[in-house]
Amino acid sequence: MSDSGQVNDRGGGGLGALDLHPETIVLDRDGAEVLRIKGVVPLPIGASVQLSTSNAEMKVIGVRLLCAAEGQPAVLCLEVEVPPPGYNL
Repeated sequence: MSDSGQVNDRGGGGLGALDLHPETIVLDRDGAEVLRIKGVVPLPIGASVQLSTSNAEMKVIGVRLLCAAEGQPAVLCLEVEVPPPGYNL
């Protein structure tokens, strides 16, 4: 991958490489940030993320790659279903 954060066409075949930011952002259904994970964590849809402050779990309902502005790395985002306040397992 390049240091510039841009898509690179390696070998001229039309397929590029995209730099990836070293964090995963977890968003709720409304797009509000719930959590940042240090590292790229491509969890599948249906996976559970347990909150460290409670026994509640968030379910992954979507996975997307946000392509940033030119010169910036893309960011992996997980969309989750957040349990309602007061929810306990």
